[in-house]
Amino acid sequence: MPEIARFYWCRVLVALVGFATPLSAQPDEPPRLVLMVCVDQLRPDLLSRYESVFVGGLARLMNEGLRFDNAFHDHAVTNTAPGHATLATGVVPARHGIVDNSWYEWRDGEPERIYSVRDIDSAIVGFPDVAGVSPHRLLLDGLADWVHRSDPRSQVVSLGGKDRSAVVLGGRGQAHVYWFSTDAGRFVTSTWYRTADPEWLQRFHREELPRYAAQSTWECSVPPEARALARADTTDYEASSDDSYYPHAFDDDDGEHSKDFWRWWSRTPYPDQTIVALATEAVRALDLGADSAPDLLALALSQTDIIGHRYGPLSLEQLDNLLHLDRALGSLFDFLDVQLGSDAYVVGFSSDHGVLTIPEQLMAQGKPARRVPRDEVEEIFDSAKRIGSSSDAEWERCRRIAEHARALDFIADAMPHSVLASSAPADSFVDLYRNSYHPERIFSAPMRSRKQRVPLGIYGVAARLEPATVIGGSRAVHGSPYAYDRHVPMIFMGHHVRSGVTLQRVRTVDFAPTLAQLAGIQIPENLDGTPLDVSRNPR
Repeated sequence: MPEIARFYWCRVLVALVGFATPLSAQPDEPPRLVLMVCVDQLRPDLLSRYESVFVGGLARLMNEGLRFDNAFHDHAVTNTAPGHATLATGVVPARHGIVDNSWYEWRDGEPERIYSVRDIDSAIVGFPDVAGVSPHRLLLDGLADWVHRSDPRSQVVSLGGKDRSAVVLGGRGQAHVYWFSTDAGRFVTSTWYRTADPEWLQRFHREELPRYAAQSTWECSVPPEARALARADTTDYEASSDDSYYPHAFDDDDGEHSKDFWRWWSRTPYPDQTIVALATEAVRALDLGADSAPDLLALALSQTDIIGHRYGPLSLEQLDNLLHLDRALGSLFDFLDVQLGSDAYVVGFSSDHGVLTIPEQLMAQGKPARRVPRDEVEEIFDSAKRIGSSSDAEWERCRRIAEHARALDFIADAMPHSVLASSAPADSFVDLYRNSYHPERIFSAPMRSRKQRVPLGIYGVAARLEPATVIGGSRAVHGSPYAYDRHVPMIFMGHHVRSGVTLQRVRTVDFAPTLAQLAGIQIPENLDGTPLDVSRNPR
């Protein structure tokens, strides 16, 4: 059955079984299930731009939820791992320790690149020779851990398209944490969590995954009358010349899916649909939300990021991807309404970061933007290496490197790490970088040397690019402290949550404590965020 038909049939089924009486929460009881949805690389303007064509879960969030349209990350390095960890913990990266997707640490006098969740003491279940992952570098507990502490019966499930996203949302304790591996062609986990896949996951791989993996062509499902909302289907600056327009097809599939197929599949909307389908299976198999102990179901949906990088945030492909996501979330909410009752769960919806519109598109519109060749970046690193080997004092070397960097026309500022380690008054950009700074973990953003294979930070300096500046050939990028990367949606919906829109300035560190308060879970006292008032009867 085609995906759109399945979606509408599910809506009919929900209406037909509306007389059913699931164990709904009482008016004075907290919800039994917390659903945390983090959509990778989602700018809030995309939701408003395409609101008229949403009919499923995104429409429901926009219409029934409480939307905070002025929500921002308060850190400078706006990448996947730090964004998810901030949403999950209620503190900034300087405190939870996940300062970037990868960072550098000094080991025996040499800088070593560290992947945020890699754990060499673990392995991937079913692949003993492949290094596993774990949350052992996450320095503070998150919502998942608060849930565990609230009741020993509570369960945590975290599902994602990327390992780092699923891992940090799952907290520092034992949980059901699974992500999709293109190498394995299925969902996997780490031996840090368990030694074998549960039967319900194996059943999903046998019975459900083949249905989603049967798609070897990505056709555009955007209604013809809505296509003008997005950019034209193909441009000179998106994807590669042979993959910049519909239909996007994998032509070499013989039914035995190869790694090449799964890599192609991972660049379509289908993985997020599969994650949402797995979420419904987890609810059934584990009886999530079935008793008075609060459970957490966290979904890290990555396709907006994969597709956004490849085609740009305003591409027709991204609009189509969001329509797929809209239908998938709609089916999930409908399922939970029937399975648990509409007042038995609460939803928190946000994103790990935004994204810059492709610079060439901005320039075509007469807006300031720039793409800097990588060769120009190497000049900074050559000078930094030369100055860094001088006999000057460390503070003087850092000062000179920063001064040289500031002289380049694509660098807005350069800050010695001593400035970031200080609490002296500074401008707002410095404060954002301080929130991303950890003295033992040197973030990679915004640029690395291809020759030296290190970031500028190993020389004790952090650089801020000029706005709308991209290094090298990446199409659409994020990672800056500018509003287009820090501004994200934040929506709450469900049990005891009022609907509406507010322009109140809020921060993503408020996300986890707000969900905890809604679920009646004790909130730690040392957070950077505070719970927001979202109740139907505001105080």
